[in-house]
Amino acid sequence: MSARIYYSNADKPPFPQVDVGVASWYGEHYLPAKGKIDTGSVTTVIPDGMVRDLNLKVSGSKRLKYGEEIKEVVAYSVLLKIGPFEFDPIKAISSEGRKTVLLGRDLLNLVKMSLDGKTKSGEIIQWSKNPEDAYFDKQK
Repeated sequence: MSARIYYSNADKPPFPQVDVGVASWYGEHYLPAKGKIDTGSVTTVIPDGMVRDLNLKVSGSKRLKYGEEIKEVVAYSVLLKIGPFEFDPIKAISSEGRKTVLLGRDLLNLVKMSLDGKTKSGEIIQWSKNPEDAYFDKQK
């Protein structure tokens, strides 16, 4: 069981992305989207249009650092699906004008993936629903 990663040429240099589904934590309808893999992002960010389309309700907030400034931003509980992998709800923030879902470390730390920049391909090969189990190669 794995999920295919491919590279988009929308930015230079190209970035790895996956096909994702986003749903409200209380719904079953997943909206399809492109998911940009961003290991530099602390949190997952969804397009603001998804907040309206999925009728998401505010589920809390997140404190994020922008440069030297710390901001409290509204968060929404969402379900994410990448290929065969369905994740427990995570708190995502939204961004106006965003076209893709930005997959941050809050989600990426739940997967084991391989990236091959030379062939512009990769795959997610292992996952965990539970953040407590996310460190696959724990030393005993």
